[in-house]
Amino acid sequence: MNWVCSAGGPLIVASAEIARLWRGGFGRQATEAGRGPSGESISDYARACGVDGYLGTLRVGPGGVLVLGDEPMRTAFVSKPDGGVLTRWMYAENEADVQRAVEEIPESVWEATPHNIEVGQRGILVFDAAYPGDELPPTEDGWAEALWIHIELPPGVYLVDTADYQPDGSTRLILHRLRLSARGFPRQDGGACVPDSIQVSSPGERSWQACFDRVGLRRCALFW
Repeated sequence: MNWVCSAGGPLIVASAEIARLWRGGFGRQATEAGRGPSGESISDYARACGVDGYLGTLRVGPGGVLVLGDEPMRTAFVSKPDGGVLTRWMYAENEADVQRAVEEIPESVWEATPHNIEVGQRGILVFDAAYPGDELPPTEDGWAEALWIHIELPPGVYLVDTADYQPDGSTRLILHRLRLSARGFPRQDGGACVPDSIQVSSPGERSWQACFDRVGLRRCALFW
């Protein structure tokens, strides 16, 4: 499993096209979405820290992002046929227990949320809310967790279900299931452009890319 962790704040889940508009703690949205209760301009990171509970959404540019809030937890993405599960490790004896738990999730634990995320043609990024989305730092060799991960998903609108899952006394996971609802993006000929793969980038297969070519970012190390 490829894990991402923050330095102590929330994680952001965003389509690659929207992620580049996220300013982190180093800039502010020039929109009403980036203003505090008294009208003052606040950072995107401050907005993310203001989200209550395990999951929330924030407006960013023409779209939105998911915020994985509450206490910071190392997070991985487990692919499923119709999307996948953001798996947040609250506690467990080891990674094998986490993997086993995610493979055996009963349908009854899921609760629907009002949240959704629109995925573009370049997949999604999961990253520390403190960083600008177009200036994500490279991950150092030997680190157990990355500062961000890239996930390839078919484009479309994904509904989000959540579960606080405790399969036994030594394992507790906070889970967010991305479930494909509306598939694809329209082409000029009226068809839909839909890739058929779901892939999570591997830190062990890292290569530098011209970021605008793949995910519309300025400077980053992409994992393929």
